[in-house]
Amino acid sequence: MKRKTRVLAVFLILVLSVAILSGCKGADSAKDQKAGQDVSEKGRDDGEKVYGGTFIVGIPSDPTCITAALTTDSHDKFAWQPMAIGLLDYDASNNMEPVCTELAESYEFSDDYKHLTFHLREAYWTDGEQITSEDVKFTIEKFLVPYSSNMSSELANLETIECPDDLTVTLNLSEPNSALIGFWHSFYCSVLPEHVWADYTENYQECPEYQNPTVTGGPFVLDEYVSGDHLTYKKNEKYWNEEEPYIDTLILKIIPDQTTMGEALEAGEIDLAQCAAISYDECDRLRDVEGITVYDMGKELRTTVYYISMNVQSEKLADKEMRIALLEAVDQDAIIEKCYKKEINDISITKLHKLLYIVYGAYFYVNDNKLFDELPAYFQYGPIFKSLQIAYKKHEFVLQGQREIGAEVVNDNDLNIMIDKVLDTFGKYSAQQLSNWSHRD
Repeated sequence: MKRKTRVLAVFLILVLSVAILSGCKGADSAKDQKAGQDVSEKGRDDGEKVYGGTFIVGIPSDPTCITAALTTDSHDKFAWQPMAIGLLDYDASNNMEPVCTELAESYEFSDDYKHLTFHLREAYWTDGEQITSEDVKFTIEKFLVPYSSNMSSELANLETIECPDDLTVTLNLSEPNSALIGFWHSFYCSVLPEHVWADYTENYQECPEYQNPTVTGGPFVLDEYVSGDHLTYKKNEKYWNEEEPYIDTLILKIIPDQTTMGEALEAGEIDLAQCAAISYDECDRLRDVEGITVYDMGKELRTTVYYISMNVQSEKLADKEMRIALLEAVDQDAIIEKCYKKEINDISITKLHKLLYIVYGAYFYVNDNKLFDELPAYFQYGPIFKSLQIAYKKHEFVLQGQREIGAEVVNDNDLNIMIDKVLDTFGKYSAQQLSNWSHRD
């Protein structure tokens, strides 16, 4: 879509999307707040920088937290990224080559890949305090290493961090790590203000900024959040780059229903839809709708690999010939087709608990009998099954034609049909959406 700004292209497309949709319809009937978009579109045709207007993005659910600096959950990142500031950006058109368009004005990586130095530009937090190398050091040592799964792994060999001056920070590693240069986008490393977060390093969720960030360094600031409806962001007047962002207002419109999301695109009520907010079938349909463009891109920064592996610790699979026979018997194309056509995506332990609980309840309703002996346990975010939790942590998942429940193998065609129906209906939703559905009035 022509009217996307650089900030939105990085934030919405490069970082978070697999297939996203944008619409240019409804310009004639657009409200006043969208006038800036129409001007921006014309300016883009001429290669000019035109400022003003509002850009509206459809998202499927509320974020679980606003300051999502420590999570890799894409839904939460949507709410955080407009306010976040990282050290580097990356050029998707040039094999993800690092570019210095964020906090780092330049960087050097030693030939032995053990010393990474960032030279920071002059930039300020929204409260007027300068962003310094000590903020970077604080973020890495107190938040990324102890709390971030991605960064704690990449920084496993971190020895020291040096700050020789306010605008220089050097990371010293005990072992080479050439891949480390690829993890300084705000998706992985959002720099946090030490003077705000210093007292909350061990209980960061209790910091007032966690759900209501006011001291940030990114291109936008949060102006309003109405749960279940929208998040509104205004341009950060203290942002280091005076030429960006181009737009004045960014709105994340919460639309849980996928059909409604598609209709909002067609009606011109939103300009872009998050990939997880619309089904693959709906994407295919919208490809043929005039004024809407589907982008099959955006996983360059955070590639995800989905796979199913055998549990070689299982006695049933100890025999190599048995494993080979099972692999040869598996229709891999059918699995791929089932997962993607049924849209069983974004699998997490929380979502697995939700899906299993739905199967458990449906089986009990139909058969007036429990599916298995274990009762669901209480958890603050909903019921869980402890055996599933243990298996997930140990990665003990077995690929079989039958379903193993406890010590008993169930080969029940009716159960298989029930599971398929649950996956058909609920597999496309995120854990947050399933939680909202199960806890609705």
